[in-house]
Amino acid sequence: LIPFYRAVLLIDFKKMLRYTLSAHIFQVFFITPFYVTFYLQNVWFVYGHADPLARNMSHVEAAQSTLNGLPSMHTSIAFAMFLLVIRERNTIFKWVWGFFCLSVIYSTMYLEIHWVVDVIAGLIFGFLIVKLVDFVLSKANNVFSRKFNNDVQSTYY
Repeated sequence: LIPFYRAVLLIDFKKMLRYTLSAHIFQVFFITPFYVTFYLQNVWFVYGHADPLARNMSHVEAAQSTLNGLPSMHTSIAFAMFLLVIRERNTIFKWVWGFFCLSVIYSTMYLEIHWVVDVIAGLIFGFLIVKLVDFVLSKANNVFSRKFNNDVQSTYY
């Protein structure tokens, strides 16, 4: 949300839209069929390791609450944000926020929340969502610029 709020403060509507669509709206819409179809247990639960988040759950509670989907939405959102943040001009913001995004991806594997295949699928999914949003926004920009140009010409001629 920080890049979104930064775009709000900078009054940059295109960035706000790009961050919102890439990191949340399109992600949830397109990832829901995967989450309804593919259920996977956390790595730590399958291997019998202690819960790295120390939630003190019984085995039954852990079996019910440690289901994750494929692809990792933590990874896909973090990677989508990373791909958008590296486009920023502000070097400090780019490095700090880029490090944070990559830390989220690393932590899902370090804490044994997702399998490697989940993370790889999340990276691919995040990349595809960013490219889809780029495509949709470029088409929308073309449509609106043509409409605006036609409206301006019709009022003056």
